[in-house]
Amino acid sequence: MTPKEKAKQLVDDFTYIDNGEMFQIIGVKQRIRAKQCALIAVNEILDVLDAESWGMEMDTAFDNQRFWKDVKKEIELM
Repeated sequence: MTPKEKAKQLVDDFTYIDNGEMFQIIGVKQRIRAKQCALIAVNEILDVLDAESWGMEMDTAFDNQRFWKDVKKEIELM
């Protein structure tokens, strides 16, 4: 999964959390809240990766952090 696909998935997950209807009409406020929630989730993941990266191989830790930073950028661009 690409960072762009993951960003869309996260925002969609928070957008449609109420009833799971993919075809519901969503308002701007709801979409903004969904993006904020997705960013909070990604920031939490990045915090954990920063704290735990010492236990991973450096290449793996760097790849994970880069992926989630790219996801964060994609969410911000939405």
